[in-house]
Amino acid sequence: MSLVMLAISTCLAKALTDKTLAGSRILESDPTALRTNPDGTVATEAGGPFISLFVHAGKGQSRAGFYANGKVDIIIESGVTLAMWHTDKETGARTCEGVGFLPTSASMERMLDLMHRQIVDAMSSQSVWAVLLRAFFTSAPDFERAGIASAENGQRLAARQVKFSLDVVDDPELQDLDEFYEARDSEEESVPEPVAPFSRFLLLLHSSEDGQDQALVTEILEVLEGGTLDWATMAEQMGFSYTDMAALGAGPLDWSNSDQLAEQGLLNGTSVTQEE
Repeated sequence: MSLVMLAISTCLAKALTDKTLAGSRILESDPTALRTNPDGTVATEAGGPFISLFVHAGKGQSRAGFYANGKVDIIIESGVTLAMWHTDKETGARTCEGVGFLPTSASMERMLDLMHRQIVDAMSSQSVWAVLLRAFFTSAPDFERAGIASAENGQRLAARQVKFSLDVVDDPELQDLDEFYEARDSEEESVPEPVAPFSRFLLLLHSSEDGQDQALVTEILEVLEGGTLDWATMAEQMGFSYTDMAALGAGPLDWSNSDQLAEQGLLNGTSVTQEE
């Protein structure tokens, strides 16, 4: 997982919420939504049609070194069971999320077909979260689709999985967030929207009334504002040691130069161990 994968998962969940037959049942990284039993059958405990999101896997190469994300897999699972049909007390009709299909296996498949189209429409829409989601992508997606149906142990279930594989931007570094800090700290009523997608992501969370969104911004900034030295940032990015950096003439600090140490905040009791 990376910060950009976290952002993609968050944007996707927000873009899909209340935009499909799953309503607010949008689950992030929840492997229990579809459970494989020891006998190989599939089951779920969800109380209604659901969508489960996974943004974990990635591979590729980039000049960004360890901060690269490369090609990322976005997996979207959706499911429905006959137990999710309910009887209307006034009319006696059995419906699922207001859809008047009869409670049959064919109806479950139709529900999933409708949900898949709703998912694609939501991801392609002009909503603020969908637009931001697409801003993290740097290539057109490849995709795979799969489906399962189960009628074991008294539960009739149908589920679909679609996997999008596409290139995404590299993880940000602290110096990449200038736009976010400028917009966050500005006293002007109208502030230009950040261009960089991760800065826009942080600003949207920061402006949210949801305490969980604000807490996420705080945690992300604590990670990025870890106080890493300039030369050490490059070393971490490239996977180089102190000796490697010295051989390149790119640092580290001149430990005998008190002015340079003071500039980096390494005096006044702060202790940093120099590699032998």
